Amino acid sequence: MQPHLRITRPVSDLARAEAQYVDGLGLRVLARFTGHDGFDGVVLGLEGAGWHLEFTRCRSRPAAPAPTAEDLLVLYLPERGDWEQRCAQLLAAGFQPVAASNPWWERQGRSFGDADGYRVVLQHGAWPDQSDARPVVDYEALEQALDWASTYDDERRALVSRASAEVFLTGIYAADSDVPADVGDAARYVAVPHRHDLDLGRPLVRRFCSEQLAPALATQVEGLFRRAGAYARFKELLQRHGQLDAWHAYEAAATEEALRGWCDTVGLLLGPRARGGPG
Repeated sequence: MQPHLRITRPVSDLARAEAQYVDGLGLRVLARFTGHDGFDGVVLGLEGAGWHLEFTRCRSRPAAPAPTAEDLLVLYLPERGDWEQRCAQLLAAGFQPVAASNPWWERQGRSFGDADGYRVVLQHGAWPDQSDARPVVDYEALEQALDWASTYDDERRALVSRASAEVFLTGIYAADSDVPADVGDAARYVAVPHRHDLDLGRPLVRRFCSEQLAPALATQVEGLFRRAGAYARFKELLQRHGQLDAWHAYEAAATEEALRGWCDTVGLLLGPRARGGPG
């Protein structure tokens, strides 16, 4: 039988701590106690989880909360929409955004402090499933490889090792000396597709227009794609109408969904997309 983990913290205001963690993290009240050998407390957790939080307050000699910047409660959230929603919930519940002491938590997560200074990190990513032996591809490396392969230059190819998930770029402008000699072996390497093969070209623009833009503006966009250089003019038009950030977010989300689907198809896992930048 696996042990159950309890994390106990003294707080300055039990009711406030309870409200912040129930409203901000969606925790449930599992138990309360009053006057237990001079202590009051509340136990919070999630249904079926192997851990819970206990907040306490001693009536006669209350301990002052003394958290450090390295005392963290980290929650891993693989779905970007869920991660973004929970970040917003923490802010609404009174948590304050703070800069992480360890830069690692800034790359794929956000850090927040509660009213007593205890820190919560919401990490955009999944805790590795030890039963899943598939190699994990770095998200930024694969996104770069997608851009590299999405040209009409036949010399430019991007391949991913099926064994290590390392990404290699080939072509006249690539560092060919770093490319393994057996990179042409399809049993060991899989070619990254062109973005058009993932419906990330004009079909994506059309979906964005139908879902996000007013009909008149969508009609203007359609007219742009009848001539060369349409994509640059498309972004200029969106900039003028204040829609460029919306496009970047839409494109980033669609790219992530497409790359994850492609990785599943070829037997790879895709790591989390770093926070920041467009989308």
